[in-house]
Amino acid sequence: MNAKQCILISGGLDSSVLAHHLVKEEQCQLFGVYINHGQPAARQEQDAVKNMGKTLGIPVEILDCSGLWSSFAKVAGPHIHMMTSGCGDPSAGIVLGAHYAGWAGAKTLYVGIHADNLRTRPWLSKMIDYYQSALNVIEPSIGGYPPGGDEFKGFRFEMPFARMTKAEIVLLGQKLNVDFERTRSCQANGAPCGKCHICRNRMDAFGKAGVTDSTKYARPGFSGPQGSGWRAPNRR
Repeated sequence: MNAKQCILISGGLDSSVLAHHLVKEEQCQLFGVYINHGQPAARQEQDAVKNMGKTLGIPVEILDCSGLWSSFAKVAGPHIHMMTSGCGDPSAGIVLGAHYAGWAGAKTLYVGIHADNLRTRPWLSKMIDYYQSALNVIEPSIGGYPPGGDEFKGFRFEMPFARMTKAEIVLLGQKLNVDFERTRSCQANGAPCGKCHICRNRMDAFGKAGVTDSTKYARPGFSGPQGSGWRAPNRR
């Protein structure tokens, strides 16, 4: 690939706004990596990711790891989301994305971790520092086959939204004309459920930002008047 910078994308709000920011404001030469690990909303997420790639004119690679969800559910439960920055595990998606990015020639992987993630899971930044250090120690092997290369020399993770809240990301997305309705946050198959913590976090961010949430929730109004077409009241 010609692009030397990669973004880990999910089709969700945070990574979609980050991609728009990097392309439109930072003029980055990006390619995106999306990981299908068998999550229930994989089809809807891939639709969102493909739309984003087309809108921004960037290539998107979809990695097929679709057996992971069912395999890990046997030990971790049915509600795991092992690929995201919001999970309580080693975030396998970040590792897989970094491996793909490095082998594809990129030296940077952007991830959409934001201040709200770090407030509730402060260990995330340290974990990513460890991952970066681990990748940077890889060198060509002295013996054996294959001999290896220096694909991960100087590889780094970047978290441009580490100091921004999700509400601030919504405001940035509005400024950048992100089509929020084409992004996908909920893990339920079908319409966004409007009741899970991911949907509630999304609703809350739009509410705090005072921006219309045009998402068509299956259960609008789960928390107060939020939901399809909900707008926060005017603030003084």
